[in-house]
Amino acid sequence: MRLLALVTALVLTGIGFLVVENSSDADERTNKETRDLQERCYKNAMKWFQEKWGRGPIRGKDGSSTMIYFTSHYSQKLNKCFFWTETSYIPKDQTAAIVTKDLLDIHELNKVYAHCIFEQKDPRDPKELSLFSKKGETICFVAGVNCTSVSDWERLIEPYMEE
Repeated sequence: MRLLALVTALVLTGIGFLVVENSSDADERTNKETRDLQERCYKNAMKWFQEKWGRGPIRGKDGSSTMIYFTSHYSQKLNKCFFWTETSYIPKDQTAAIVTKDLLDIHELNKVYAHCIFEQKDPRDPKELSLFSKKGETICFVAGVNCTSVSDWERLIEPYMEE
């Protein structure tokens, strides 16, 4: 940590003081504020998630299971606390899973920034995703823009997940 730079100047016509704050100290305060916002974002997301979903997988009466994961991300650039959920529905026979991904602002849960439904051909391999299609139609959008591929989704979601 750099020390606060304090510059004192004597002016010939009188005594004057000039105080200059080093920008690294202002950056440090900003970083602390950002860390506090990130921590608050995570705690709010965790609280909401546990109240809504509890802990562990949800077992269906038909032998299926639903796994729900979440992460939080405070975007300093957008000044928003994003809540990312990924829900995987895995049928009893362990065939292709249906995965939904959603991005919301934790403080505006009714505002969906992004939503996409994927098909995962092998439930054990999360990298094997493709857009879920029913009768040629897909459900995938980010901020009102329709996605036409998984790479489209990743490209469009990126600005929300970066600093």
